Amino acid sequence: MQKIINVIAVTSFVLSASTLGAGLYLYMNRETLIEQVKRELVETLVPKGVKDLQEKLPIKLPVKLF
Repeated sequence: MQKIINVIAVTSFVLSASTLGAGLYLYMNRETLIEQVKRELVETLVPKGVKDLQEKLPIKLPVKLF
């Protein structure tokens, strides 16, 4: 019975530590992850022609598309 309790305790510790580690990783890299998501959304939602048009305009639009 003691072995089963020890296995459950070790499993609980490993799960808690991995959750804490994943949360810490996300917190430390949140800005990079947010920028990657923004870039992927813009690439998906904005047609390539709009990006090319923005680059060819003599003035820059206030909205950054990429």
